[in-house]
Amino acid sequence: MRPISPRICGLMAAFAIACGPTPVEPPPPPPPPPVNVITAFSATAPATVPQSGLPDFPKAHLTISVSATSSLGKPVTFTCTLSGISYPCNADGMIPPLASQEWCARSESDGAVPVQKCSEVSVTLRMDQRQVAARDSLGRKYFPRVWAVMGPKDGPRDSALTGPDGRNNLNSRYVGMANVPVCFRGDADLKWMCGLTGPEYWRTSAIPMIARIRTTPVCATSGPAVSVPIDYRKAYTVPLPTPEQPTNFSFYHRVMHPDGRGWLYMDGGWLQFPAKVGFNEDPPAGFLARFQAEVLDSMNRAYCQERVVLASKSEAADSGILVFIKDNVLAASFGGLVRDWWTGSITMDSSYLRKYGPQGAHHELSHAIPAVGHTCMWLSNMRTAGCPPVTSPTPIQKQDIAYVLSAEDLLALRREYNSDIGRAWVYNGEREERDEPWDAFYWVGADGLQGSLSAPGAPFASLSLAAIQSPPRRELPKNLIPRIVHEHFPRLK
Repeated sequence: MRPISPRICGLMAAFAIACGPTPVEPPPPPPPPPVNVITAFSATAPATVPQSGLPDFPKAHLTISVSATSSLGKPVTFTCTLSGISYPCNADGMIPPLASQEWCARSESDGAVPVQKCSEVSVTLRMDQRQVAARDSLGRKYFPRVWAVMGPKDGPRDSALTGPDGRNNLNSRYVGMANVPVCFRGDADLKWMCGLTGPEYWRTSAIPMIARIRTTPVCATSGPAVSVPIDYRKAYTVPLPTPEQPTNFSFYHRVMHPDGRGWLYMDGGWLQFPAKVGFNEDPPAGFLARFQAEVLDSMNRAYCQERVVLASKSEAADSGILVFIKDNVLAASFGGLVRDWWTGSITMDSSYLRKYGPQGAHHELSHAIPAVGHTCMWLSNMRTAGCPPVTSPTPIQKQDIAYVLSAEDLLALRREYNSDIGRAWVYNGEREERDEPWDAFYWVGADGLQGSLSAPGAPFASLSLAAIQSPPRRELPKNLIPRIVHEHFPRLK
């Protein structure tokens, strides 16, 4: 083949046509190896977790959920920490009850940049929050510093001390459980309050406490003050039955529930003083003046308070104590139900009235207004048949006054704070101090209706949220003659 002439080659160069051998292009470089990347990373945990009850108290359960994938399908590993200490990922774990703790979750895979997330978690404590309000020996309210202890003697207990304002924040494993022993421990001045939790306890915001000694009031006509130790064992000691008094009540009233499983404590009292007292029919000639002087005036002088005033029949029937005088009924009297009342009546046998005069009426009136029964434990206006020696009714005694005022101190605190904690807790507090078993009792609400049974030895039970919600305040009912008295005095029906 002949070579291309210079002239032709020049023309080809002018048109950018290469002359000579054609150059060879180098091959493209190989692609870089794939990079491993952690994708779909997720790390979550609750911001708050509830503290556990039994059996894991005081810790709380926490799960840190972590997930991620590798872009190359390689294995992905997870590590978690809580406050810098190793913690399991994707598994239930226990954390201490601290207000704030940092958790971190980290994801790693071969060749990939690690991914991490950190956040905080706090523990919501199981708190039993109460305020303790007390009355001292003179009936004055104050806020004591006492210990609250919750739990059985043979098991773990939780305790806390009230603050200067009487408020108590008890972190307890038993919050929201029924039939858990709890004591608010008194001191040299205050009586203990002990009982078992129930719906009524969990919706009670305040615990009332009373003095071990109640001092009688002093005024121009009362004589010197007397300090009387308050002993519920004495107050609940029932005089022996007699043919004249086959069924007796203790000075403080309580009756066994018909099912025999627990007591019903009569925690009520006269709602507002002075109480109006009137006669259903005209009393014997000259009796009314003596009744005013020997009964009403003497009671007012003893308490240094206008507690009773003479009223018409219509006034007493509407909002007071109506006095009936009948033949062949035995002496009998009654007031209200187990909570507050402002109507009632007393019924007196005419022969009893002739024998004892106004002092007999004084005895019966004490059944209806302070709502006390009988006692043989001290020389008292409320002694009865079966108390040796059998004595005629006497003027009201200092012991009567002190015990009545002590009961009214407790009742005043219950009214003020809408509390269901009452005399049963004082009595069981005494039994706790004597290392004696507690009594079972039925709760009675402000409406006078029976609540749950506080039964020693019953198993612990969780309560529903609805059971421990505070109910709306209810207007107290206008109680009439209680059924229990009708049952004991059928001839008065």
